[in-house]
Amino acid sequence: MNTKGNFIQDVFMEVKKVTWPSKQELIKNVVNVLVFSLIVAAILGLLDILYIYLLENYFI
Repeated sequence: MNTKGNFIQDVFMEVKKVTWPSKQELIKNVVNVLVFSLIVAAILGLLDILYIYLLENYFI
């Protein structure tokens, strides 16, 4: 039981050492991730449409 208590205590001590991002940094990073995700989704969607078109018109 003592090792679990030490583990939890150590976790809280390590969390206090973390340098958390500011609100501006957090918003900037979230926007970057969303924009990048939308770009990748658009590219994959266009590739999917292209593959379907090619399969339907040239291979089937």
